[in-house]
Amino acid sequence: MPLALKYEVTNGGLAAAAALVEADKPIRFTKLAIGKGASNAGYTPVGNETALADEFARFGISNLSREGRVLFLEAMYDGNAQGWVREVGLFIESTNGSEVLFALWSDPAFNIGYKAIGVPFIFMETVELSRIPTSSISVTAQAPSLQLLFVTPIIDQSAEIIRLQRRAVETEVIRLTPTIESHFFY
Repeated sequence: MPLALKYEVTNGGLAAAAALVEADKPIRFTKLAIGKGASNAGYTPVGNETALADEFARFGISNLSREGRVLFLEAMYDGNAQGWVREVGLFIESTNGSEVLFALWSDPAFNIGYKAIGVPFIFMETVELSRIPTSSISVTAQAPSLQLLFVTPIIDQSAEIIRLQRRAVETEVIRLTPTIESHFFY
């Protein structure tokens, strides 16, 4: 069953978004961060946070699209950090180009998952934006699309299927050659 995370828009994120709108600049969602939570536990964000309690990875958004007030985002972290994911932060670029924590999710009773070394952490989420004007949102991906992850395995699998089909045909030709030769050429 899909998981719906309820993000808390931070005061700093709202102020940064307002400053961008005032400066007639787009609101650019740039990064996603994951963390272990406060004292290795989830918590309830209140809106005055400026950072994750225990961030262990920050990475670019791979795919970002918008439909009205709903933002669809995909991101993947393939680094060496590991731990339980108990908090997620969504960052925007401020008027001076720095990253500002726009929204934060954490829950005292729930972990999203575990990021293990050597295993990519893939994150796909739908975020409803009700507190900022949608006309100001700029949709820009910061990392390669996750859809590219599936291309190589599909190509490899297709090549293997073709190789097996060729082998099967060659085996049948070898098996049937004496029968064909005896009926048609002698």
